[in-house]
Amino acid sequence: MPDFARDCLKARNDGRIAASDPVAHLALYPYDEIRDPVLRAMWQDGFVVTRLYGSES
Repeated sequence: MPDFARDCLKARNDGRIAASDPVAHLALYPYDEIRDPVLRAMWQDGFVVTRLYGSES
């Protein structure tokens, strides 16, 4: 798997893990808005999907 695809998958999984913490919020994403916009979006996607649909989605 290419590095970028692996990084995207890791970012999404990290977002899902972060969402399982009840005190976590969307603004805690670990990626820079300018330097890593795709990884930021993947992290936020994982976070939001997990919060909306639970960890089984």
